Amino acid sequence: MNSYQLIYLINANLPEEELSSFSKKISDFILEEEGVLDKSEKPVKRKLAYPINKKEEIFLAIANFHLAPDKLKQFEKKLKSENEILRYMLLANKKPKKITLEKRIKKVPEIVKESPETLKETTVAEKEDKKEELEKIDKKIEEILNTD
Repeated sequence: MNSYQLIYLINANLPEEELSSFSKKISDFILEEEGVLDKSEKPVKRKLAYPINKKEEIFLAIANFHLAPDKLKQFEKKLKSENEILRYMLLANKKPKKITLEKRIKKVPEIVKESPETLKETTVAEKEDKKEELEKIDKKIEEILNTD
């Protein structure tokens, strides 16, 4: 089954009672074709930028569903047979790519593979080495400054 999104415009002259039953009718079309309805949003009234079939206002509705590709043509025939649908757009949603763990994890440095205890020990040892080096550098600077 593929994932689809249906966006459709309904005639604004439709009464409230028929509007809710119309959305139910679209969901029934999906279920008749052995599809699975994920999400169906309540139709919202919108003003159009330009008239469609001499209508200035419409109801906009969206439905997300899963349907077998071979059942899609039959579903579209049912949509076209409805006179209250002014326009519709059927989009195929892309499935998210499956990323394996190996692809997400890049080459791990050797330090990270060690346990946290050994990491603390190495950082403490490195700090002591740096302190010793700084002390040696300070002594050399003092010697240079005192010989002048």
